[in-house]
Amino acid sequence: MRVFIVGATGGVGHRVAQRLRASGHAITAVVRRQSRPRAAYNRGSLRSVEALAEAMQGGDAVLFTAGA
Repeated sequence: MRVFIVGATGGVGHRVAQRLRASGHAITAVVRRQSRPRAAYNRGSLRSVEALAEAMQGGDAVLFTAGA
């Protein structure tokens, strides 16, 4: 499964991403800056509908962990 995570570089999102990867899932995320490896990062902003729509293409699930 391909999972799009909003907030994947934060504390909660990073842990969720680690567990999903360990279970064999592919992770995609939009980040302000790439601070943690092992995901398909798309540089952008949560305020950019275009960046979010592009990053979510082909995804099976979305998790929103920003601000968690």
